[in-house]
Amino acid sequence: KLDGKNDITNPLLIPKKNDKRNFHCIKDSIQLESSYSEVQLNKIKNLCADWAKIGETPNVTLIVHKGKIIFYEAFGLDKNGKQIIKDSRIWMASITKLLTGVLMMQFVEQGLVDLDDPVSKYFNEFDDNNKLTIRNLFNHTSGLDFAGEWASDWNVSLENQVAQILPLVEVGKHFSYHRVGFALAGKIIEKITGKAVPYLFQENIFSPLDMNSAYSENTYGGLYCTSLDLARLGQMLLNKGTYNGYKLFSQKTFEKMLPEKLNVGDREWGIGTSRMSGNGLSENAFGHGAASGSVFIIDPQKDLIIISARNKPGKSHSDFENSLIKLCTELVNN
Repeated sequence: KLDGKNDITNPLLIPKKNDKRNFHCIKDSIQLESSYSEVQLNKIKNLCADWAKIGETPNVTLIVHKGKIIFYEAFGLDKNGKQIIKDSRIWMASITKLLTGVLMMQFVEQGLVDLDDPVSKYFNEFDDNNKLTIRNLFNHTSGLDFAGEWASDWNVSLENQVAQILPLVEVGKHFSYHRVGFALAGKIIEKITGKAVPYLFQENIFSPLDMNSAYSENTYGGLYCTSLDLARLGQMLLNKGTYNGYKLFSQKTFEKMLPEKLNVGDREWGIGTSRMSGNGLSENAFGHGAASGSVFIIDPQKDLIIISARNKPGKSHSDFENSLIKLCTELVNN
């Protein structure tokens, strides 16, 4: 309304169910074949149980291999002393950033956005200061890492505040993980469509992927869903943009969101994606970490999804996570 666009029409098309190709689609039950080692599966089960007990936080762990759930169990007690269940809706924290990346890539697919567009293209406040790009917002090289709690989706003046400080900011000079880039990307998305990001998540991701438990009220840390629904998002990425007949974007667009070596430092980062490595993962594995401690790893080479969802990291998180990944990769390798 401030821009005089009271009658804006959302140009972002909602995915349609018209892809007839045969891609994996996750069923909600375990589909275990005899080729998987029962001994190895029991090791995973015992590890997850120990993780819940020693880490003092429950978890729901789910493993998908070649489109089939081969492990799916809940471990531990919730804050009320009740056994956590597989259908528990869990805080996925910064995995939300990957979700926002998926939404932005639909804009890229439909030619509404170029990742190397200057942010000034979308905000009059930037006065043709073209040094900050959409890619900078997603790969944490914006130079805006000094921003604190004011760098939020809920800040109606965010783009104005960033525009005023931008002449003093060194863009692309260093990597610093933060949320402000995603909040600003959300403002771009909303300016193009005239719709709030949570509605777009629902229409363009959750509904097509049957993520019925999912909701998120921001671009960087607000996703809550079941581990099964998160697996559906992961399978769409393993399918390179398609799930259950819905094509969110093409394989070419999918590849644009994958982690790549940054021009600064030694990190690989993409559009809401980060490189995952070690413990038997292939060099192509990616995903995103979470302040809640939730694990979300996608390994295209092994056709593998590893999820361990929780609402807080708990004790000895890194040790347990590394052990889980190692056991999972050994399971599918054998």
